[in-house]
Amino acid sequence: SALGFPLPPEERAQDDKAARVEVRPPLLLRCLGKYLIAVVATVLSAGFAYLLFLGVQRPVMAFRINDRPLYKPYGPLPKEAKAAVDILDVPNMLKSDVSVIQNIGALVGWAVEGEATSALASMMWAIFVLGFSTADVLMLLISAWRLCLNSTDQREGLLAPRYP
Repeated sequence: SALGFPLPPEERAQDDKAARVEVRPPLLLRCLGKYLIAVVATVLSAGFAYLLFLGVQRPVMAFRINDRPLYKPYGPLPKEAKAAVDILDVPNMLKSDVSVIQNIGALVGWAVEGEATSALASMMWAIFVLGFSTADVLMLLISAWRLCLNSTDQREGLLAPRYP
């Protein structure tokens, strides 16, 4: 032990049967079978890809201007200035919706101009948010199909005959 505490004495089983631990496959694998797990994993991965595609294109941040606080009695401008602000359409000029893809694109653009913080932020968004999420689902899909194609157990789920 690294802390200097003595380890407890190791208890050895006298019997080989007592030493063996029964290892059973996970419950989902026992219930569905390896082929159905591969199909479910594929369907869920396709759903993830579709929702990720939609999610990175939809606005995640919005900016709106409420022009009411600009005029008296709340703000510094007189009420007569409202006509000029309406003609210039200032609230619509300042309205903005930003998606994840636009966000990453703008951060990369600023990073190319020499903004170090934007370079780090764009890498974090692209790698940690999008890349690792996609890689996680891809690895789950690959492992489900490897289980399906490379397994030697031919039994299938709850309906499989149980041979001793």
